Amino acid sequence: MRDSSSRVAVVSTGVVLVLATFWVWRGAFALPLLGWDTYPLIAAGRIESVGDVFSVFGDELMDGRYPLGHYWRPLVHLLFGVDGAVSGLSPLGYHVTDVALVAISAVLVATVLRRLARPGLPRVGPLVAGLVFALHPAQFDVVTVPARRAESLAILFTLAAIAVACGKPGAVRGTAKRAALVAGCLAACALASKETGAVALPLVWLVLVTRGACSFDRRLVAIALATAVFALAFLVRAFALDGIGGGDEAALGLGVPRAARTLARYVVASGGSTTVQRVLVALAIALLVGWTGRARELIVFAFLWWVALALFTGMAGIDQAWYALPFVPATACLLGCAAGEAWGRVRAAGEAASPAARFVGGVAFVPPVLWIALAVPHAGIGPAADDFAVVGAETERFLDAFGAEVAAAAPGSELRLEAAFEWVVVDADDAPLLRIHPFAPYSLEAWSELALPNKRVRVSTPARASLRPAREGDVRVVLRNVPRIHRRRPAR
Repeated sequence: MRDSSSRVAVVSTGVVLVLATFWVWRGAFALPLLGWDTYPLIAAGRIESVGDVFSVFGDELMDGRYPLGHYWRPLVHLLFGVDGAVSGLSPLGYHVTDVALVAISAVLVATVLRRLARPGLPRVGPLVAGLVFALHPAQFDVVTVPARRAESLAILFTLAAIAVACGKPGAVRGTAKRAALVAGCLAACALASKETGAVALPLVWLVLVTRGACSFDRRLVAIALATAVFALAFLVRAFALDGIGGGDEAALGLGVPRAARTLARYVVASGGSTTVQRVLVALAIALLVGWTGRARELIVFAFLWWVALALFTGMAGIDQAWYALPFVPATACLLGCAAGEAWGRVRAAGEAASPAARFVGGVAFVPPVLWIALAVPHAGIGPAADDFAVVGAETERFLDAFGAEVAAAAPGSELRLEAAFEWVVVDADDAPLLRIHPFAPYSLEAWSELALPNKRVRVSTPARASLRPAREGDVRVVLRNVPRIHRRRPAR
């Protein structure tokens, strides 16, 4: 009966998290297709035969169009290929996929906490953890632009790898090798989603070493199996890129110095959270320190998770707002654990406990619940929906005009046009609120392949040539960037 009740609780938690995620981010379904990398990823992910499904594992990201480095993200290509096959260039399918990735990861956050925390942690803990992840403001920059889903994919597979490595409560010992192989495969999938997904492997190591029910020798064998699968994926990556690859700003030796700055930006600043929310996270951690040993273990695990991410992110040498998202699951687990421990103490106190004991348990429940209460009014797309609609409409008009001019251009001719690579959304006082990037020259090359398959187009700027050299008969387009400003209408 208890097992049946537990399964019902797990399923109901998952259903609530999925429904809550889709409700909060439902505004994304009306957004246009924007982002410099979106059309290149759609073009690179096209699936026209069974062979294309396997060939993506030998392809460079965006077929080499990306101007700032060389990357390998075949699972991103595959997911764009599925969306393209279903939706073509219609935005809805891509945005549904992005919200679904958030929902699945929210369920996985709850699962990871359930397996990492002490046995018997009240069910409210995993629910709170999943809600914190789904509602976190760092989701905004990823959900609104399909090209950034590499972050969501890497997070999803990292969480899945940790959950599998932890194993189900009460699992038999003979499943250790199988779990290690599956966890290794999932860690490899995280790497195949984005480079920071490599953090999944050391996290799997940590779980297998500290949480295994078998002997230490068997744990080492399990670690070796997981590592072997991951190493195979890394070799495929090296073959596809003719080397290690990475960004133009990447520097292996600077990873440690940059890690401190990365931790400060993405953990302390917490990806768009308010100051009050950051204080609440710190308070929740402080309360956990004084509680059960398993809660303290979770704090150490979360800290090591943050440090590993900071090292990998610091080596990239690039800071973007959406790079905060991989740091969120650890934060969500800590807040969820605090909620579960506090709820457990309130219930355990009962009527026989002193008012002081009940008060302490109630106060400890405040940080995670208040964090969610502060996040709810600002979660989702909100007033930015109108901003995206304006930019999307202007972008659609430009693409229509661009397509008409290119279609009418003679082979080998040159066009000189103006376009906005960036829109800055400002308030009534001209203070910047949001930056929206509809396309770049390499985006238009990819769009031309999709919308004008019979035309060969090369797009450059006066300062930078196309990465793909022009051939005889190509229509050459020289774009001059003219950034634009959109003033957000005051809320009524």
